[in-house]
Order: sequence, then C-alpha cells, then structure tokens
Amino acid sequence: MRKEKNRQWRTSTAVKITLFILAIVCILTTAAGGGMLVYFGGDLGKSEASLEGTFYEDAARKYAVAALTGDSSLDFRNSNFKYVIVEGTDTRSLSEEARKGKLKLSKYNIADKTADADEIQLIVRHLQGETVIGGRVFAFDFAYGKDASYYTLSYDRGLFEWPYNLGSSGIYNDSYDPETGMPVEKPEGVSDCAILCLISQPLHSGADLFTRIAPAARNIRTMLTGLMIVFAASVILAVIFAVLYLLAAGHVAEPQHKDRPENIRMLRENDYIEVSGIALLPADLSCVLYLILCGILLGTAPALGSGSAAADAIGFMILLLVLSVSTALLLRGIAIQCKGGMFLRNTLFCRFIAWVRRQTANSRERESSLTGVENLYRRVRGHFLRETGITVIMGLVVLFSTLSGSYPTVLLTAALYIAWRIYRYRKLQEALGSFAALKEGADKISEGCFDHKVPEEGMPADLLQMARALNSISDSLDKAVEERMKSEHMQTELITNVSHDIRTPLTSIVNYVDLLSKDDITQEQQKEYLAILQKQAGRLQKLTVDIMDASRAGSGKVKLSMMPLDVTTMISMMAGEYSEKLSSKKIDLDLEGTGKGAVMITADPDQLGRVFSNLFSNMYKYSMPGTRAYIDVRKAEEKVEIAFLNISEAKLHITAQELTERFVRGDLARSTEGSGLGLSIARGLTELMNGTFEVFIEGDLFKVKVTFPAA
Repeated sequence: MRKEKNRQWRTSTAVKITLFILAIVCILTTAAGGGMLVYFGGDLGKSEASLEGTFYEDAARKYAVAALTGDSSLDFRNSNFKYVIVEGTDTRSLSEEARKGKLKLSKYNIADKTADADEIQLIVRHLQGETVIGGRVFAFDFAYGKDASYYTLSYDRGLFEWPYNLGSSGIYNDSYDPETGMPVEKPEGVSDCAILCLISQPLHSGADLFTRIAPAARNIRTMLTGLMIVFAASVILAVIFAVLYLLAAGHVAEPQHKDRPENIRMLRENDYIEVSGIALLPADLSCVLYLILCGILLGTAPALGSGSAAADAIGFMILLLVLSVSTALLLRGIAIQCKGGMFLRNTLFCRFIAWVRRQTANSRERESSLTGVENLYRRVRGHFLRETGITVIMGLVVLFSTLSGSYPTVLLTAALYIAWRIYRYRKLQEALGSFAALKEGADKISEGCFDHKVPEEGMPADLLQMARALNSISDSLDKAVEERMKSEHMQTELITNVSHDIRTPLTSIVNYVDLLSKDDITQEQQKEYLAILQKQAGRLQKLTVDIMDASRAGSGKVKLSMMPLDVTTMISMMAGEYSEKLSSKKIDLDLEGTGKGAVMITADPDQLGRVFSNLFSNMYKYSMPGTRAYIDVRKAEEKVEIAFLNISEAKLHITAQELTERFVRGDLARSTEGSGLGLSIARGLTELMNGTFEVFIEGDLFKVKVTFPAA
C-alpha cells in the first residue's frame, strides 16, 4: 500500500505542478530575504545599543552637512543637535591639544556654531578622553568649500535608505571624485573642517531625526531577526520542494507517446519514465541555452539601478523568477534523461560520435563490398595522395615557421609528423599481421584443416574480402567433405540393407528348392515347401516393386492426376482396412481428430492412398502392442496438416532425417518385416503432390506430419 501511494504522488500531474510552484515561491522568498540581509549586512550581529550609536553618528553627520551647505530639508537648528564648525584644522589636532590642556577654540576660525559655553565645555571634555554624561558627543572631519561644485549632498528618506546611510557621496571624502571615483587633488577654495557636535539628553519631542533612532534600531533589530528566520526556512523549504519535484520528474502512470518506445522506460506497473517535452533537448544544448539566458539576464540587471527602489525590487524579482523557472526546467530535463538512461547518448557530442561511427562503418562496408583490381588501384592512389599531401603541408609549415623564427611551431609540427608516421607504421604492422593470418589460413586449408577460420576483426577492407573468401571456402569444403562422408556412409548402409533384404528371401528360395529336389520328401512337405517358396517369392517381388516405386518417386517419374479429395474420408476408409491388423497387436487407434467434417485437399487419389497405406503399415509394424495410436487432421489457414502418432516398440537410436532414407528402419536388428522404403516412398510421393513430409522423434514417440495445400 505504501509503495502504491509513493507511485501515485510521483505520477500525479497536480502534485508536480504544486511542487514546482512551491519551489519557485520558496526560491523567490530566499532571494528577497537574502537581498535584504545583504543590504543590511553591516547591521547584522549588532546589539540594539550599537545600532543606536551607529544611527546617531550617521544622523549627526547629516545634520553637520546640512549646516555646512545650508540644506533646508533638515531642521538642524530646531533640534537636539548642537555643533561647532572649526575651519583649518581636524579633530585629531584638536584632540591632541585638548589632552595637553592647550585647546583654545578662540584662536581658530569658527565657521558656525549652535552650542553654548556649557555644551562646548562638554565637547572639550570628550576630546580630552573623559566620559560625558548628559549627551552624546561626536567629532569628525569634512573637506568643504562653498564654490567647489563637485561636492554634493545626497540621501534618500525612502524605506530602503533608512536610517540615512551615507552611501558614496563625495562630500565625505575629499580625495575622490564622487562621480568618477578617481583620486583628485583638493581644489582651491576647499578647506578642512572639524565638526564638533553634541546631542544633548534627554531628547525633546518634535520632528527631530534623533527621536526616531531608538525605534528604528529596535525595528531593524527585529526585522533582521525575522529575516534570518524567514531566509533559513525558505532555503530549507526550497531544497525540500526542489528535491521532491526532481524525484517526481518524468514519472507517469501511462505513457502519452507510445509511438516512441525508445523514450519510455518501465519501472513497474503503472509507473513509467517518459522522456518528453523539454527533456528531449540534448543536455549539452540545454546547458548552452541556459548559459545564454543567464548572460542576457546579467546584462539586463545593471539597468535596474536607474529607477526607484520599489521598481528596482520588482525588476529584480522578475529577473530572479525567470532565472528560477529556467533553472528548474533545466534540472528537470536532466533528471528525466538520467532516469530514462538517455543523459549521455542524448547529448549532441555523443550523437556526433555515434554519427561518425556509423559513417565510418558504412564507409568500411562500402569499401569491403567493392572488388576488383581497379578498386585496389583506386585505394592505393588515395593512400599515396593522402600521404603526400600531409607530408607537403607539414613541410611547408616547418619551412615558414623556420623563416619566421617560430621554433616552437617547428617543434610541434615535427612532433605531429613523427606521431603520424608512427601511426602509419602501426597500421602497416596490422596489415602485415593480417596478411600473415591469411597465409597461415591458406596453408591450414591446403593441409586439410577445413575447420580453421581466419580472424576477420581489424583487417583492412581488401584483406577482409580475402579472409571472408577463405573462410567461405573452408566452410564449403568442410560441408562438402561432411556430405561426402555422409553419402558414402549412406551408400554403405544402403548396400548392406539391400543385400540383407534380398539375400534373406533368396536364401530361403535356394534352400527350399534344394529340399524339393530330394526324392524322400512327402507330398505334405512339398506343399509346405511350396507355400514357403511362394511367400519368399512374394516378399522378393514386393521388395523389387518398392525399389522401383522409390526410384520413380525420387526421380519424379510418376504420373499424377490431381483432384480435390476429402482427407477424413480416405483416412477413415484406410483405418477400416487396417483395423483387424491393429487389433491383433492390441493397438487402439484414436481418430477423434478426423471427425470434424470434410477437409479438402488437392492430390492424386492413388498416390495419396499409397502414402497413407505406407504410414498405416509403418504404424502396424513398429508400434508397441497394447498402446494407443493417433491420427489428427487440422486445417490451419491455407494448409491441411495430417499427423500420425504412435509409440515405437523398438528404441529409436536414430535421427528423423536418417529414418526417411531408403532401406533404413527403426528396428536396427531388422528382425521385423519391411524393406525400409515405406517412409522414403511416402515422402517422395508427398513432395511430388506439392506437400511436405516431416518426421519427429521424441524418446519413443514417433510422429509423422504430412501437410498439403487446402483445396
């Protein structure tokens, strides 16, 4: 049950679509959370107090810039921000003087100030290294000039810029141009300024920037914690959904394209892997297209920085969506190809290699099919031109490289030429080895070793033809010798069998004639001897007739009168003639297969009767007493099959083919009656009437199947 449920979720289209959507959503959530974490990366890990301090310093710098530039967007005068702007010095110099107790601000040019005497005293104590109670003190430097046009003040009150990150505005660094980012000399009219500021405590209410810092630090701290949790959860869920999506990729309960079985792999019942859709694209081509798409997306990404923060965020998410979907589709196609066993062989590289192999094999096949001296001359000319062309080209490369002084090219070309000559030498060795194998094969065959085979693998096309010819000659000679030996053996057996079958009645005739010639025999003995002589003479006459019939049947000199005949009727009549003989040996004849109505064939009635008579006679002579014999008639398509089956009394240590030869009997002792020509005559007559005659032996089961075309 559990395995069945596993198959169901893998083969469900709805589940696959749901997993795909969930994976993409989690990837987008991960990207958005990761982007926010990167943006606020400088604030990660900071405590709330540390964030407040950082934000206070940023706000103080912005108020100081506003005081210097006269920016009216920040109400720095109506705030908790108290400052003193000292020109012509820096905070380091002021701090050193303060620690020595020599700091007197009156000797410096005070560009502007809003701090009173008590507040200035607190600032000085801070410069001296004391801890100030009742306010926060910040001291930093600016390079500023009223006529220096390249100094700009830029900050955004939007959501993503809170709380007023400094960014890269050139106003804060006098050694770099803010537009080009290149080092510049300090222009004329620009002087160093030391900003000494105090943020008095407690903060008063109102639209003051500093009153918003504590809630902002707390909110950002909470936001970063939540972002980290969301980011971690989205990463885990994205991996889980992506893995499940890839596990289900390619599984189907029933293939949709059954006309392409090469793309279908059966895992188990109701669970197949079908390579379809984008998975049909070769893996290497898919990767190339994916890289092109990534390049286009990366080229489009810089244009997102020209709009508002919200528009840039939307554009970034769209790009990420396209990238995520394309990545998911690429991985899906690769996963399906791996499951279907098509990953490597479906690549363009493997397809190209397979195509090259096919072309090479076809070329070799075409070359091997060509014969004649002219083809050999053509191949020799081709080899000569190829060798000469390669030698000339490499020689020219060496010559021009030497003249131009490019000796590494000379060495490389020489190395390639040497490698080429070694390769050609190895090929020549292989050709000589093939020629030696041909010579050895010819010698073996000439010595009478007809079963020797010349190895054909790795031979050149022309020598391969010779190897195949020698192997063909070897096979033909081996087969001819085998047939000759078999023919001689059969002739010997034929002479032996004929001699035995003729000698037996002749011996009896001679002996009984000799007995009749004596004077002391009685009349009863004469009658007995004459009966025996008559029987042996009839046997000899039958043997002579069988030999003549077998000869005519084998030579085809039998006149036929073909006509439609009912096989079942003829078999029933023949069974009636042999019923008494079969009953004498207690052989039960089963004719159930013939009781299906008329079955018509086209044959000669006399010769067909002779065939059936020989088969019935064979059944009577050689069947084991007390067994059952069968005759079955079947009509299959346009043919009629008649089968005779019986259990042999003698052990059949002979093949079915040998049993149909002339003067061959299943009774090897030849103790039973018969000439051994019955099956041979039946086969010859059957073949003359356009039929087939087959003998089957399975243990002691003897079966003859006669087949005729249906009428």
